[in-house]
Amino acid sequence: MTQQKKIILELVKGTKAHPTADWIYEESRKQLPKISLGTVYRVLNELSESGLIKGLNLGNQKHFDGFTAPHSHVICRSCGKIEDVVLESDSGLQTTIQNLTNYTISEQNYEFYGLCPICQNK
Repeated sequence: MTQQKKIILELVKGTKAHPTADWIYEESRKQLPKISLGTVYRVLNELSESGLIKGLNLGNQKHFDGFTAPHSHVICRSCGKIEDVVLESDSGLQTTIQNLTNYTISEQNYEFYGLCPICQNK
């Protein structure tokens, strides 16, 4: 594992904020001033493909998640905050989808949208 990969992995695993590549780039430059944005994107793709992190297509930007256990997300429509939600397995829904489509389901992802408590109080 290269130094760049190690630092980027630590940044993603070290936050619950579901950062974007731009945020990761800015943070990684504090330790690796000469790192390029292209390198950050390449490393993020490699880490995602290897399963060490998850790439999330939420809203209009790609975010990255260091929590790789099965879970869902709740997203604030006002400020964009993303939080992890661990749900009990919904095998009934999975069975229904399999029966309707004849697919073998290997993974489930749920996204919930609303207003976070801070935005509700504004």
